[in-house]
Amino acid sequence: MKRRSVLYTVLALLLLLSFAACGTSAAPAPTAETPAEEPAPAEEPAPAEEPAPAEEPAPAEEQEERVFSNDGLRLTVPEEFDGQLLVETPENAPDGLLFSVTELASMEAAKEQGYDFDGSGWLFSIARIGEERLHELLCADMSGVSLFAADGQGNYYIFCHPTDVRYVRADSEKMAEDQEQWAALCDWAYGPAAERFLADNEGLTAETRGNSELDVLFARMAYQDDTVYTISTLAFGPLEPTGVDAHPYLERLMTGVRYEDSGRTEAPDGEYVVLDLPEEGRRFDFFLAEGGENTSREVWGDGEGYLFEAVFEDGETTASGIMEEWYEAIAAAQGYSAAGPGEASDDPMLGFWSEEIAGRGMIEIAEGTEPGSYVIQINWGNSAAEMYVWNMTAAADSDGRLVYHDGTLTIITFDEDGGESDALQYENGSGLFYLNGEGKLVWQDDTEDRGDSIFIRG
Repeated sequence: MKRRSVLYTVLALLLLLSFAACGTSAAPAPTAETPAEEPAPAEEPAPAEEPAPAEEPAPAEEQEERVFSNDGLRLTVPEEFDGQLLVETPENAPDGLLFSVTELASMEAAKEQGYDFDGSGWLFSIARIGEERLHELLCADMSGVSLFAADGQGNYYIFCHPTDVRYVRADSEKMAEDQEQWAALCDWAYGPAAERFLADNEGLTAETRGNSELDVLFARMAYQDDTVYTISTLAFGPLEPTGVDAHPYLERLMTGVRYEDSGRTEAPDGEYVVLDLPEEGRRFDFFLAEGGENTSREVWGDGEGYLFEAVFEDGETTASGIMEEWYEAIAAAQGYSAAGPGEASDDPMLGFWSEEIAGRGMIEIAEGTEPGSYVIQINWGNSAAEMYVWNMTAAADSDGRLVYHDGTLTIITFDEDGGESDALQYENGSGLFYLNGEGKLVWQDDTEDRGDSIFIRG
């Protein structure tokens, strides 16, 4: 009995060991017939997903613009100002008004405060005018008005704007709050508005005119008949503008150019063309020296001067070049020409001159021994027995006049036998000679205050 229980115990242990062996599976040892299995290759990591391309921002929607029309012309207002502006388009306005643009908020604020002010918030207007009206404007102060376009059919377009601030709000707080809005309107009004008008309307071309002191003067000379002036150089002295159409020269001096402060502290050296306005007591000198051809000097009777600079759009035209060309055309039309074989000298002063009224006086002007000097003798028959004789040396001043300060007067008396006696009346007399607009010689005697005497070619 005891031996049987031991046997059962041994069998139970063997059974337990067999169950344990079934729980593991050992790989068979490699042999020549069964080589070792190669390890499975490591799995390659999955490629990283490429990021989706960034979406391009949707294009901004084009702003819609408001277009206002009047008599076949268009004015474009940006969409950002929609609701902020009152755009008036009057029909057949007597002053040529086409468009008038005003900020509504300023209008309303002015009304709320009881302002009886027609113009609050006004930004600008565009008007169409004729040539005659343009000439009237150019001859005077054009504050608040500027020419900016023409259509080639005799019509001109002007941009009108206030010369004071038209921005109105109920109080200072509201003024500060809306300042940026008003500034944006002004930025558009004083630049892009007129430029876009020019681009939108076929047939218009840009055209500008200045309104400086010189611009106004040139306009008056061109369009008003009562402006008295002469032009002079050292060649022929002062000449009145007869025999030549002045308009082409004046238009060139007014178109495609602006006149501004020169910035120079001193005038250029050398010769210049003089535009003299005797009834106004002033003149303008246009310098000819290289580098100063666009510098001009305004000089008043008291000697006070102001320097201007002409800035031409083409970068080539010069103000003094136009003035010199104009002067030469006037001189040619009045019979002045450069000397040639058998011709008179190109110096208009030289030669013989006779007194215009009675012919009793005779002047001879000859070149002096010093460069730029002149020797002058005047013989004036006072009677059959008496001759007045003046002698002097002169030099040309900047206006082409011959000025002297050493004049002498001698009276020669003849007796019945043909003899003569000389009596010196004075020395160091002064005066000058110049050519008037008719090319006649004028003698201005400052010693005896005899008045101006006129001489013609002898």
